[in-house]
Order: sequence, then C-alpha cells, then structure tokens
Amino acid sequence: AAALLPLRARRARQGEVLHDMLTGADEQRDFFVRGLLPPITACLLTLGILAWLTAVIGATALLLLVPFTARLGAPALVYRRTQPDTREPDSAYRSALLDLGDGADELRFAGTRSALAVLKQAAAAKQRADKKAARRADGVDTALEVLDAIVWLLVLAALIPAVGDGRMSGIAFAAAFLTLEALFSELQPTAEAVRQICRSH
Repeated sequence: AAALLPLRARRARQGEVLHDMLTGADEQRDFFVRGLLPPITACLLTLGILAWLTAVIGATALLLLVPFTARLGAPALVYRRTQPDTREPDSAYRSALLDLGDGADELRFAGTRSALAVLKQAAAAKQRADKKAARRADGVDTALEVLDAIVWLLVLAALIPAVGDGRMSGIAFAAAFLTLEALFSELQPTAEAVRQICRSH
C-alpha cells in the first residue's frame, strides 16, 4: 500500500502508513462497540436506578451521578491534556522493522549489528511511550475506583435509615445493594470507553 501511495519520504512514511492501517483501523472499528456502547449502557442504568432510589432517599440518590460524570470527564480531560502520542514511536519501530526486512540480503553480507541496534532503540522508545500512557490511565482508574467506593458507601448509609422507618423493606434493601453493585461494575469500562472515543476522534 505504501508503494502505491505518492509519499515524499517513503521509508519514514511507510511506518506511519502501517501504523494507521493496523492501529488506526482497529480504533475506528471498535468505536461503536467499545466506545459508545459502555457509556450509553451506564447512563441508562444510572438514570433508572436514580429514579428508583430518589423516591426512597430523595436528593441523596443524586450522588450516583458523581461517579458517572467523573468517569466521562476525568479520562477525557487527562487524555486531552497529556495526549499520549504513541503514533510517532510506533511508526519509527515499524519503519525499522520494514528496513530490516527489506535490507535482509544486504545485511547478510554487511552484518546486522547496526540495523538491530536501530530496531532495539525504536522498540525501547515505543515501550516507554506505551508504559507512560498505561501508568497515566491506571492512575485515573484508581482514583475513580476510590470515588466509586465512597459514593457506594454513602448511598448505602442513606438507605439504612429507610429500612428502619419502614420506607424500604429488608428485601428491597438487599435488592438495592445488589443493584448498586451491578451498576458500579457497569461503570468500570466507561473510563476506557471514553479514552477509546478520544483515540478514535
């Protein structure tokens, strides 16, 4: 494909074309299923549970909106501010691989040490960029998990008096407990889905 395209710097651009064809195509392919579907599912669940619990504990149920909006906003904000650009190191790595493959005959006579050193350096740069992006995402996800736990405990603490004064039965409290657990498990993929949307954009 790179040979058919009018590229100025052929070898430098072939790695970029390969990156965009593989990684970029995967990001676009996964946009609807991994990008849009988890936030839509989490939104519908949050609104449904919110409507149910508002009748029991009033405005305290609005706390459920906090983790949902945080999972939409925080990953997008961090991603846009830091913008982990893995395209350049990945393209350099793929270009080095292409060079090594295309020059196999020449390298058989001249020696592969210099070419392998370039490949190793490009691979190390790619690995550093990937690790940096993963650490940043893990930090955001950990903070969101802590926020989920705090909101979950606060909502449960608000539901306990409702059982004591008869506004909610013990069975309904158990159902609310399991429903909240299910909700927060559905919220977990939302942060990665938002990053998927940003990457697809």
